[in-house]
Amino acid sequence: MKILGLDPGLGTTGWGLIEAEGNRLAHVANGQIKTDTTAPLPRRLAALADQLEALIAEHGPGAAAVEEVFVNKNPQSTLKLGQARGVALMCAARAEIEVGEYAPTLVKKAVVGTGGAEKAQVHAMVARLLPGVKIAGPDAADALAVAITEKAMIARLTGTLAETASDSAVIDAGGVGYLVNLSGRTLAALGPIGGDITILTEIQVREDAWTLFGFGSAAERDAFRALTSVQGVGGRLALAILSILAPDELARAVAQDDKAMIGRANGVGPKLAARIANELQGKLGVTALGGAAPAPRGGAASDALSALANLGFKPAEASAAVNAAQEELGSDASLDALVRLALRKAAK
Repeated sequence: MKILGLDPGLGTTGWGLIEAEGNRLAHVANGQIKTDTTAPLPRRLAALADQLEALIAEHGPGAAAVEEVFVNKNPQSTLKLGQARGVALMCAARAEIEVGEYAPTLVKKAVVGTGGAEKAQVHAMVARLLPGVKIAGPDAADALAVAITEKAMIARLTGTLAETASDSAVIDAGGVGYLVNLSGRTLAALGPIGGDITILTEIQVREDAWTLFGFGSAAERDAFRALTSVQGVGGRLALAILSILAPDELARAVAQDDKAMIGRANGVGPKLAARIANELQGKLGVTALGGAAPAPRGGAASDALSALANLGFKPAEASAAVNAAQEELGSDASLDALVRLALRKAAK
């Protein structure tokens, strides 16, 4: 699927197009749309709309993502930025493209790992994630980062089970085969080849690869996130542990400092088992020790929880922030609204 990222501006609007196929990313094109600074405002907005519509018609993206307005000290500049952003949203809507909207701090956290990253760090990581890319300018780099963020927001995957291996499965979703790494427990519960399945997912972004992990339950996903927060525990080792211990069994082992139980998994020696037991004390949530905020339930809330976790928030922090946001906005709140409010609450 092609994803179009947009960094709107009245003077310059950056755009970046990536191809997301399974777990792979590829650069398609990028550029910057400029308007005539001497023309009246209505004509500049119309020119921007014409160029964006031509761009969408040429490339046919399946999804789009737009950076949210950053409020600066100049009200006039903020207003013009908002008008340009409105044009971008309108063009995507007219083309019947689903649009994700992301705050600048969320984009930085998704691409670099920290919401306080400098622009130079974001641009450097974009270049590493899209090898060989020639970026047209800083606004185009920002747009590519927004497109990458849209890809990173995958929270669940629904499709047809195409094939399985000893530690992974291929799920066909919309004609694209997604290679998903799974625990032995989840693999055993998938059902027959050709069947329809839905799994929860987590994407790990690295300089040289995007790796997709899948889970049969929110509890398993939370346990995975907790395990991978421990130094020396990568995604595949976390799945090996969860193949041996169900989330509640892992929680009991940690609570009771049962290093021998944790060490049953292949690749977990005595020192690592001790580190896991020590570092996860009090971090496995309500399933484990009862003191943490319950995991939010429902489609949008679950997706918001996954989005915050993908951005590096701990399970307890993410659950508390999403619960607070859902309580304030109501059960019918959209995913975008939940994520934005939850991020603000998590940052306090």
